[in-house]
Amino acid sequence: MEFFTIEFWIAFQLIVDLFLIVLILNLFNNIRNEMREHAYQEATEQVIETIEPLLKEAQEVADTFEVQLKEKKNLIKELNESLEKRFISLNLLINRVDKRGTPSPQKQSNVYDQQEEILKLYKKGEDTEAIAKKLSMPKGEIELVIELKKKFLEMAKKINI
Repeated sequence: MEFFTIEFWIAFQLIVDLFLIVLILNLFNNIRNEMREHAYQEATEQVIETIEPLLKEAQEVADTFEVQLKEKKNLIKELNESLEKRFISLNLLINRVDKRGTPSPQKQSNVYDQQEEILKLYKKGEDTEAIAKKLSMPKGEIELVIELKKKFLEMAKKINI
């Protein structure tokens, strides 16, 4: 029975030891990999928890900004309309001064009303001569008001108001 000699048992012990060392190394490697994966997962979750409130806040800021842009656009539109009325009024006053002399204060207060009436009649399809006769105004003033309104509308379309 030479198989059961001391040399056999030493060789057998070495093989068993090597097998156990390989198993232990494999176990340590698996544990280390699981720990890394767990650490990566925790780090990812922490990053997501950190970024999520920032994204919500950024969305709120973007929504607020959008509302403010709409408000500013409306304000610009209102200011342009107001400026248009004043510009037409000033041009009418200048035109009257050139034709008649200094306008009376009573006539100045009616300028806005006259402008509105001119534009209403024009929208109804009446021509400048008919409007001038109805309102007892010079035909040049009527044409001026209408042309200024058209130019303002073209300008407003260009800037997308």
